[in-house]
Amino acid sequence: MVLSLRFKDPEDLPAYTLNIDTKSGQKVQYVVERPNMVQPGTKFDRAWRSIQTRGLMGSVKWYFKRQEKAEAPVDVEAVLAEIKTFQFQPKISVAVPVYNVEEKWLAACVSSLQNQYYENWELCLADDASPSEHIKPMLEKYKELDQRIKVIYREENGHISEATNSALSIATGDFVGFMDNDDELAPQALYEVVKALNTDPTIDFLYTDEDKITENGRRFNAFYKSDWNPELILNHNYITHFVVVKRDLLEKVGGLNSAYNGAQDYDFVLRATEQATKIKHIPGMMYHWRAIESSTALNPESKGYAYVAGQKAVQAATERRGLKAQVEIAEFYGSYKINYLYDHVPMVSLIITNDTENMSSYLRQLLEKTAYTNYEILLPARFENQINIQNDRLRYVSTETRHGMIQAAKGEYVALLNAGLVPTKNDWLKELMNIGQQETSGLVTGRVVDARDRVETVGVSVDTDKGRLLYPEKGTPGKSLGYYYRIALPRNIQAATEDCLLFNKQLYLNLEGINESLGKEWMGVDLSLQFASAW
Repeated sequence: MVLSLRFKDPEDLPAYTLNIDTKSGQKVQYVVERPNMVQPGTKFDRAWRSIQTRGLMGSVKWYFKRQEKAEAPVDVEAVLAEIKTFQFQPKISVAVPVYNVEEKWLAACVSSLQNQYYENWELCLADDASPSEHIKPMLEKYKELDQRIKVIYREENGHISEATNSALSIATGDFVGFMDNDDELAPQALYEVVKALNTDPTIDFLYTDEDKITENGRRFNAFYKSDWNPELILNHNYITHFVVVKRDLLEKVGGLNSAYNGAQDYDFVLRATEQATKIKHIPGMMYHWRAIESSTALNPESKGYAYVAGQKAVQAATERRGLKAQVEIAEFYGSYKINYLYDHVPMVSLIITNDTENMSSYLRQLLEKTAYTNYEILLPARFENQINIQNDRLRYVSTETRHGMIQAAKGEYVALLNAGLVPTKNDWLKELMNIGQQETSGLVTGRVVDARDRVETVGVSVDTDKGRLLYPEKGTPGKSLGYYYRIALPRNIQAATEDCLLFNKQLYLNLEGINESLGKEWMGVDLSLQFASAW
């Protein structure tokens, strides 16, 4: 297979075209807009190194399958007919803070509301004491043209949080959405929200997928989000736009907090999801984030203060939840690392689950690259005469089965490791335990890479229809971020393979236990699902 790469409008957008010539002579072309890979001004050779991997091909195909599904044409007549059948047709207020926005961008914002298939909405605009003379006449014009548009004028500039709260003060809807004054909603956005609410009336927090839109209306960087992921949201605000909440929830948690300006939406999402009854992710590009010069949509460095505010927001979230932790800004834009503070260092029993060619050499590497202070390594007794290492951490047990070794473990926690799996960092066990000791954690795995530093697994998904396992990011460079931090940040996953598993021993003993007859891949997945069902 031959891969060739060329930029498409490199001065404008982080987009490029991927041409694939297979050995059979087939030619395939993809227009790729992958985040965190090609940014405006990036040189060709850097982009080439990023894409030069077989594993990326799976990601590209997945990306375009998702995009094709999300961008399927909307049958407007069918949508309008379906709306008439909705038993629950709540009013949705959309709060928009306004400050010195160009008329063409606000016009696009307002028009996107007026073009909604679902018509029971109100637009609440709050001018934040804009000095530009065109703002007030423009807002008055919109108010006169459509009775669903409401306007409030602030006497003093209060920045985005206070302006949004002013917009919320005139909102009368059953649900409230949040929007910026230069962004746009897809015409089916509110329809999808109300459709979800008719399916499940207990939903009180909703969010959608989003993409970016240029000044000339070209859309790019489609962001297909995870379903509700409580671990990921503490490390990165993957929700962003479009958020809609029930009024009862809004009144319970309050509006935006100006102490977190720059990350006020992140703080709100953290507070609201803590109190929400049910959280719903609506797939599809319902929100178009305007990418203009100096905006965070196009340049994540343009608001460095926002990341400091985000750090404060996550720290506050840990304190509200009664968690002892220190939050620091991670090396990736808009991401954070939570270092939990524990009163003691529990013992961990490392169980080597299979043979390797030179077990002594492997164990030396494992011992050298494990900085965690309280652990033991369990091995079947047959290795005792084969291993020429004298170390008090090594302990030999009579059983050969994984379940039997877990029962024999002295540790409060157990880590199953494939023999030959060597840590890439000395703090690997500390990092697993950082998450693993949390009460919300059942089973924890790590990023497993091969000898070429390509991802083997960062968790798996189960395709129940075809009875197979899916490996997101398999083959991707191990040091890359993955699709929107999928490799780089802690997150909730559906399941993991047996390569590297850490869990609480007592929780394990309450389960049926590991089933070795299922084979290497599926025994870890089965155990993962047991932990999940016990929660």
